[in-house]
Amino acid sequence: MNNVIFSQKLYDAAQRVVDGCMGDADPACQTACPMHTDVKQYVRLAGEGKYQEALDVIRGKLFLPQTLGRICAHPCEAACRRQTEYGQAISVAGIKRFVAEKMDNQENWDLAVLNPTGKKIAIVGAGPAGAQAAIELRRKGHEVTIFEKLDVYGGMMRVGIPEYRLPRNVIDFEYSYLNLLGIETKFGVEIGKDITFAQLRETHDAVVLAHGAHVGSIIHCQATRLKACSLRLNT
Repeated sequence: MNNVIFSQKLYDAAQRVVDGCMGDADPACQTACPMHTDVKQYVRLAGEGKYQEALDVIRGKLFLPQTLGRICAHPCEAACRRQTEYGQAISVAGIKRFVAEKMDNQENWDLAVLNPTGKKIAIVGAGPAGAQAAIELRRKGHEVTIFEKLDVYGGMMRVGIPEYRLPRNVIDFEYSYLNLLGIETKFGVEIGKDITFAQLRETHDAVVLAHGAHVGSIIHCQATRLKACSLRLNT
C-alpha cells in the first residue's frame, strides 16, 4: 500500500512538472516578459483557434497588444525553450499582433472598476508606463489624472518610433481605453513649469513618476565614410 501511495506521489509531481513546463517555477517565457504575461496560455489558446480568449489573457496584463506585437523587443522569444531545443523560438510577438488585429474590439474591453476609494493619484507621463500605471490604479477604484508634457498620448512611442513601424491610429485606438475607464489626461502640462511638483503632492494622495527620458542619440560615423558620402552627394 505504501508503494502505491509513494508511486502516486511521484506521478503527481511529474505531472506538475510537465503541465508547468518549468516545474514549480513559472515558464521561462513568462519570467522573461517585463509584464509577466501568461505566454503559454495565450499561445495555446491561439493555437486552438480561441482568439478572443487568447486576447483576453493578454489584455488582462497589458493594454497595448497591437503596439507590442509590432515593436516589443520580445525577450520571451529569446528565453523560449523551443529556441534551445529546435533552434527557432515560437513567434510570440507575431501571435500577439495576430490575435489583437483579428479580435480587438472596444465592445469587449473590460471596463470593470472597483468602488471609489476617494484617493486621488497623479501620473506624470502618458507613455506606456504611465498609462499602464493609470489603468491599474483606476481599476482599484482610485481617481487618476495623467499630466503629459506633449499634446498627444504615447510618449516616445509617438515621437520616437516612425509611423511605418507603429501607425498612429493604432496608438490612438489602444489609448482610448484610458478614456473609457474614466482616466483624465491633462496635455501640455510640464511639471516644474506649468505646475510644481509640490502642488501635485499637495493636491493628490500619491504621485507616480513615469516621465521617461527623452534624450536624442548621435549616430557615430567614421570621418572617412562621411567624406566619401559627401563626395558622392556632390557628384
